[in-house]
Amino acid sequence: MSGLSVGGFIGIVIVILILNVGGVIGYYKFTEKNPDKAVSVNLDSGLVPKIRYGLLGLILLSWIFSIACTTACTFIEVEQNTKVFLGMGSQYNTNYSGKFYLGLRGAEYGGECTTGDMGEDRIRTAYAFGVINNLLTTAALIGVPLVLFNVIKNAEMATKIWKIMGFLMLASTWCCLFTFYVQQTGACDGINDFVEIECSLGGAGIAQVFNSIFLIGICLLFFILPPPAVESADSNEANKKGKDGEEKKEKAPDEEPTKSKDDSSEEEKEDEETGEKGDFVNAKEED
Repeated sequence: MSGLSVGGFIGIVIVILILNVGGVIGYYKFTEKNPDKAVSVNLDSGLVPKIRYGLLGLILLSWIFSIACTTACTFIEVEQNTKVFLGMGSQYNTNYSGKFYLGLRGAEYGGECTTGDMGEDRIRTAYAFGVINNLLTTAALIGVPLVLFNVIKNAEMATKIWKIMGFLMLASTWCCLFTFYVQQTGACDGINDFVEIECSLGGAGIAQVFNSIFLIGICLLFFILPPPAVESADSNEANKKGKDGEEKKEKAPDEEPTKSKDDSSEEEKEDEETGEKGDFVNAKEED
């Protein structure tokens, strides 16, 4: 059987996951120590909540696509052309052409889908990654609304869950891409010189391509969007400061400077002295 073996494929998967997870964790550790070096995207504060709801919608759409592509029988379209040798000097003539479909968990012959174990390790491996893709996307579909709709009140916990959901969707994206390993199935190998086999993506395979695009977009949104809890805390603090400033400004014009007791007593003494002086002057003038 030609193509990449299951062991070689699993080795490639492990290397990719180690490099990817290590790179992401290293980036977060680096940005914690050097906040000024973090990648920042200037987004309108009024637009960010709408983008988050769009992110949730993309996760829901990807979840639907993931389940449909994993259970469908039309991931690969297999077309067989059989040629028969008619005799010496004759050409190979095609007298049979058949088409069927293979899925991650079944096959379709004559428009009828039959589900079950296909009995091949490469298809089983691709199906396993499809199941993991479904589970990770389901977990994100549960966790993201908990943070987005402020079900989790603790800001620190909400931020951690938001980052974990980003990791889950990154892993889900890779698992979705690994389902295309099903194209290495032995059903796409030619049996002999008399049988030609052509394999291409079927309906479910094409849908999985779009699903991969959705997942890549979701990962990018997780990367550029700040956690909702952090932003709400910052905005509440800013609003509180703004209200305090406005109240101080409103109170300032209405307040009149109050005189202290010492100032008022000094003014009374001055008035008494002035009155005494005035009486003395008037007495002199009368004399």
